[in-house]
Amino acid sequence: MTTSQNDNVYPFKNNAPQKTISQWREAYPNFADLCFKDQEISLALRYAFSWSQFFLGYLARDLNTSGKFFTKSPAHQVYYYIMLKTFADSVLFRQSDQIGTKHQDAIREMKRMGISEPSARSIIAESVDAGYVVETFWRQDQRVKMLFLTTEMMKSWLNHCAFLMFDFIKEANLPEMREEIEAAGEGFFERVLQKIETSMQQDQQLNEN
Repeated sequence: MTTSQNDNVYPFKNNAPQKTISQWREAYPNFADLCFKDQEISLALRYAFSWSQFFLGYLARDLNTSGKFFTKSPAHQVYYYIMLKTFADSVLFRQSDQIGTKHQDAIREMKRMGISEPSARSIIAESVDAGYVVETFWRQDQRVKMLFLTTEMMKSWLNHCAFLMFDFIKEANLPEMREEIEAAGEGFFERVLQKIETSMQQDQQLNEN
């Protein structure tokens, strides 16, 4: 008895309905149409693409130990840029070598950004213990603690952030995107937001029916 080649071949049966549109379009049909058909929305999406490309490059950059510390969380970054801004402001605009930030001012600024006081104090203490920030006392009042970045931290920022930022900005075409958005006319973002809001309302009404 011979067995034909087709004896062990069974037709594949798929009872699931064949979808012709994505779940995204099913859920948000008006917004989906807007994304593909509206020129201003298309420009906004290209802007979003450029910023995504920029931040992916920025966040994936190689960092040294101190760089990893100051980018560990948004709170760490807020702290670092408070210190960096104070340093630059003192030298450039106040023409002063008193470049320190008061300990309490740093905590107050971090709290203003939504960081709890215990977290702020912990981050400051870690930075001092690691040698990234110098803690001293104000000469006019020895009760007031002062904080300032070490020279190594300035070098680290220039090397691992500022130096690379221009490349990331250029590769993401952000300067060109800015020119296109300015050419789109005043109120571009307001118009885009209004269009998206209208599509959201329309999609919500469809889902309710």
